[in-house]
Amino acid sequence: MSGSKIVFVGNIPYEQTEEQLIEIFSEVGPVVSFRLLFERDTGKPRGYGFCEYQDERTAASAVRNLNGREIGNRTLKVDFADTDQARMDDANFSRNAGGPNHGHLPRGGPPPMPPPPHMHGQMPPRMDPRLGGSALPPPPVPLIPPPSQPQAPVPGPPNPSDTIAAVLGTMTPQNMFDLISSMKVLGANEPDKARAVLNANPQLSYALFQALLMMNLVEPSSLQVNQQKHLVAQVLALTPEDIASLPQEQRANIIQLRAQLMGGNMQ
Repeated sequence: MSGSKIVFVGNIPYEQTEEQLIEIFSEVGPVVSFRLLFERDTGKPRGYGFCEYQDERTAASAVRNLNGREIGNRTLKVDFADTDQARMDDANFSRNAGGPNHGHLPRGGPPPMPPPPHMHGQMPPRMDPRLGGSALPPPPVPLIPPPSQPQAPVPGPPNPSDTIAAVLGTMTPQNMFDLISSMKVLGANEPDKARAVLNANPQLSYALFQALLMMNLVEPSSLQVNQQKHLVAQVLALTPEDIASLPQEQRANIIQLRAQLMGGNMQ
């Protein structure tokens, strides 16, 4: 005899009430109380409970005579409960408060426990077998990308004066002299056409002027009379629009040369 007045009753049909079970378990003696346990969340019966008798002898008789009783196509399992009166009072309080009934545990271990409340409707943590069953670590926090580096400025189009100087740099003195001579012949034979060409192509005027500088032909002592007249005619023929279209660094030189020519320094 175990010395307990409380027996565990398992495999109870879900439709059985406490009153019906008290009537069955009263066959071996007076029943003090019978407590069915229910699921806290759903209120459904768990299929087991505890029956308390007035003494240990009656409880032992219930284990001998009612274990294996067929009720509602189920076979009852009746055994001594490993508990005391204090735990019975705690189970009664939990049941009356609507919480989970911890009750009196049968010998052989407690029934399966429901999952924790916070796990209802959630998947269990993914396990990595290489880590011995431990949960995988959380995914890494994405790194904040470094600030973008300022891009180098896109180079603009080349300076026209630099382009003209580069082209003249590839020409031999004879080539530059031929260019100047050709414009001289054109200006002497067809002055209107020469003026139209220079007006339509201000870069050509700048190139001729640069060629004169590179050939040292802008000094009065180094020019023949006809060349001086031709140069004077070309420079004086430049309109303000032509001068404004020239590169900025050459405008002052043209203006100064025109002032000298118009002042009579190159007679």
